[in-house]
Amino acid sequence: MMGVVSRGRSERRICRLDASVVRPSAAPRPSRSAPTDHVPPPERSGLPAPAGGRGVVAVALALAVLLALLPGCGERSTIAGDTPQQTAAGFVEAMQAADYAMAATGFDYATNARRQNPDWDNFGEHQRNLIVEKLRGDRADQLRSLAGMFASGEASVGDVQQRDSSASATINAGANTLVLQMRQIEDQWLIASVVEDTGG
Repeated sequence: MMGVVSRGRSERRICRLDASVVRPSAAPRPSRSAPTDHVPPPERSGLPAPAGGRGVVAVALALAVLLALLPGCGERSTIAGDTPQQTAAGFVEAMQAADYAMAATGFDYATNARRQNPDWDNFGEHQRNLIVEKLRGDRADQLRSLAGMFASGEASVGDVQQRDSSASATINAGANTLVLQMRQIEDQWLIASVVEDTGG
């Protein structure tokens, strides 16, 4: 009888030992001081890295060179416009500002130069540009002689008449009247001549 009891206790002790071996261990509790969310470092977040100082300098230099090569913002190279009215208005504006070099940019020099030089079409581009530049300078000096007509500041474009590729515009400059004869060259209206209307 004693042997049976002893064997039963021994079996219960073995069962308790086996249970302690197979019992799963509890998962460690997270520390209260640890953050609940994790922010990835910048290099792993997928965002592009900020440009370095050298890149910024290179872009600034490229912009500076581009701006140096381009003409000034808003500056016009000629008073010639898409319509006779625009060219006439540009002429009046330049004459009122006493900018005779700008007023001279609206004239048709190529046609007159071709008439004076039979070999015009055989000239090189550089030679033709020199001739046009000389004619433009002479025209600016001629327009300077009209400064007194625009001295009062009262000048406006009057009647404008257009027929095909030719047009005329009346310029009222104080007590004086000028007539601009214009012709259309490609997409611009250029001044062929400026004459004073004496009313005769």
